[in-house]
Amino acid sequence: MLCQQIKKQIVAYFMGELSEETTRTVREHLNRCASCRAEFESFQHVWHELSQIRETAPSEQMTARFAVLLSGYEFGLHESRHTSPNGWLKTAWAKPALQLGFAVAMLFIGLFIGTIFNFVPTKLHYQQISRELDDMRELVMLSMLKQQSSADRLQAVNYSYEFDQPRDDIHHALQQTLENDPSTNVRLAALRALEPYAHDAAVRRKIVESFDGQRSPLVQIEIIDFIRQTETHAIDLLELLEQDENISEPVRQHIKWTIGTLRGETFIKENSDEKIQY
Repeated sequence: MLCQQIKKQIVAYFMGELSEETTRTVREHLNRCASCRAEFESFQHVWHELSQIRETAPSEQMTARFAVLLSGYEFGLHESRHTSPNGWLKTAWAKPALQLGFAVAMLFIGLFIGTIFNFVPTKLHYQQISRELDDMRELVMLSMLKQQSSADRLQAVNYSYEFDQPRDDIHHALQQTLENDPSTNVRLAALRALEPYAHDAAVRRKIVESFDGQRSPLVQIEIIDFIRQTETHAIDLLELLEQDENISEPVRQHIKWTIGTLRGETFIKENSDEKIQY
């Protein structure tokens, strides 16, 4: 046998899985070939070191992570059954969400292997991992917003709720989606996803400015409600929007109703502390 063939047989030879004739051939080759013998001895050493590692029961955190990964696998398996048998793998891997799932799985596998070799992650390590996961989620979200499928873009918008801290790139992407996405449902979802950023005056201004470019009365009405809930001078803004001659009658009526409601709320607030005189 050639050395290349012998090296492929080393593991099976060590485990005693070869026939008597093949075992004898490999043994004879190892006796006269220093290179193959060194590789075999290296394998023996590694196997010995691995055998010395004590088995430890998984922690509650590791069990919980495994449950999450298992749920992700079951979800991916369910999704794959809805694709064609010939192209399901290609279709699945083309989905950024499944690419993220694979990356996360690899990350936790790396942590698991680290615990086997007595690597104990510190708080700093976990913070770094959390940032890396957020970075991966952001990349996936931004990638999905460019997909042709409106369902994928809608799912990308929903991913924005998973971030604990607001991110500039995300709210900029949501603003672009609100202004330019061809799907009414996706634009509505983007507007609702921008609500956590409503404390930022620049974000609120962009949302108000997008009103004129909206083709759907549903989105315009949602923006009106957003203005009512977030703007201090909502009545002034709504009166300006009402002057637009291009808005549909249902939208104009909703503006009038909202202005009337706000004025009524203001009147009640201003007079709530006054006592009724009989």
